[in-house]
Amino acid sequence: MNVDGSGKVQVTKNLGNCFEPLYLAKASVTPPKFDDKVRWITFISTAAGVLDEQGKGVATSLYVMSLSPVKGKGTVVWRTTYGLGGDVSPTILQDGRVLFSSRQRGNFALMTVTWAGDNINPFYGTDKYPPIKTMACEMPNRTVVFIESDGTSPDRGGRLVRVKLRRPLHTHEVLSKDGGRYQTPHFLPGPVGQTEEFQQEGNKRGELLVSYTSGAESYGIYVFDFQKGRPGRKIYDDPSWDDVDAMPICPHAEPIARIPMLEFASVLDIKGFKGAGQLQCLNVYDSDRPEAAQIKPGEVKWARFVEGVPVRTSGKKVTGNKETEASLSSFHHFSSSHYQGAVDEKWPPPFVKPRIIGEAPVEPDGSFFVNIVGNTPFFIQLLDENKMALQTMRAWTWIRSGSQRGCIGCHEDKELAPENRATQALLKAQPAFVTTPPENRRTVDFRHNVMPIIRQHCVSCHNGEIRRSNLDLSAKPTKYFNCAYEHLLNPDKGKKYVTPGSARNSPLIWRIFGYRTGVQDTTKSVSAYSVSQMPPAMPLSNAEKQTVIEWIDLGAQWDSMPKIDK
Repeated sequence: MNVDGSGKVQVTKNLGNCFEPLYLAKASVTPPKFDDKVRWITFISTAAGVLDEQGKGVATSLYVMSLSPVKGKGTVVWRTTYGLGGDVSPTILQDGRVLFSSRQRGNFALMTVTWAGDNINPFYGTDKYPPIKTMACEMPNRTVVFIESDGTSPDRGGRLVRVKLRRPLHTHEVLSKDGGRYQTPHFLPGPVGQTEEFQQEGNKRGELLVSYTSGAESYGIYVFDFQKGRPGRKIYDDPSWDDVDAMPICPHAEPIARIPMLEFASVLDIKGFKGAGQLQCLNVYDSDRPEAAQIKPGEVKWARFVEGVPVRTSGKKVTGNKETEASLSSFHHFSSSHYQGAVDEKWPPPFVKPRIIGEAPVEPDGSFFVNIVGNTPFFIQLLDENKMALQTMRAWTWIRSGSQRGCIGCHEDKELAPENRATQALLKAQPAFVTTPPENRRTVDFRHNVMPIIRQHCVSCHNGEIRRSNLDLSAKPTKYFNCAYEHLLNPDKGKKYVTPGSARNSPLIWRIFGYRTGVQDTTKSVSAYSVSQMPPAMPLSNAEKQTVIEWIDLGAQWDSMPKIDK
């Protein structure tokens, strides 16, 4: 539309609810010359039609769209993010990347991605309090300001903070000092032709617009005073309304237009499977996580790739019969006893079905190289020789179809450069194929996969009448599940035999194998368990053992997916 609100033209159609549109640089996606550049926009949309991972609302993702036809393609629309928590508040950096807020386990981290959706990377995470980071804005002195909040404010308003683009993880600075709530910062460029550096004291190249409330009145629009750490000159304030997201109408510098890798990478040479991307990892042992320090070199044998399948909404209500209510309650009923901390920390999240795409070998030097299904959210588990999880990635990632990317390690130090070497996986020049079709991908839950094993091998000695070790593994229904499930997972019913997400540290697995498979005693009661193989007469087959292992490592879900009420 025109600046005065006239001349409105609809741009998107049949793409769900669309929000927060931004202009991107002119770019071409037509090889080999890439000389027919067109204008693009990015925006937030609910077009995927799925619930977010916590079941709190419809998930949003980033999309891009060409504003004019692309030669040989017409109008192009691409979904560019595939996280399952929901993505919001995008902004364009001058280097061409899109900086946005991504919901992860209930909190919001800042992430970057190319305008076309490849090369997803963390910018500033949720590991430091307060956990909500949104509404980022790049400043001309290579800094980024954004809003931090603790999540208690319904409008996500919070304090104004700043980090440097060069070292975002180590340059955090709180700008606001007055205790009020801020929203939607935007840089207002100064007069055209000024070349002085933006200075904290003088703001000579422009000013920062913010929306602000002390909490006692509605939001108004102000210029932020960097020296005093509080709102300065008032621009506009209607006391009857919250005034937010003021956008400067003025010339802006054109961001860098990058040629995307999508659809052009050599991975498309995979016969019979065009929807794939390539991923290589230099060294899975390169990590700054405390749990990773306990993994010995050579101990990781496999990498398991697990897809996250969200609940489709189709505009319907997620509710229904008793089975559905039980599946929806499978996390919430036991959250306080299964997991430490907030319920949002559960992994995989409660409204996501984990589905195994496949596994790939990890070389002795810690490297792997795979062709993997594209445009699909997944997480990675590092497995030992028994294919039990040693470490689990607790965030979603994806590879865009037709793209190639690499990772240095598993949550490595982001400020260190990796060793310049050819990995053993790359030297083999043959990636593993993790391209199992959706209909053949495996999911494991208690009701359908584990209970039949228990019924065949365990119930004769552990039931409502015979309860050896005070353990009832019968299928007798309870309010939400059955006796077997509740006795294995709920400490109030006796010993806790299952640690969701960690088969190695679950006494049930120790019993099945006849020895302690883990090395981390996470609770005082674990050391008191005597370990003798069960069942004693007829041990489980290797396939049955693997089923129980996968069930626990994938979160020990009762039912793998709630249903949609049609």
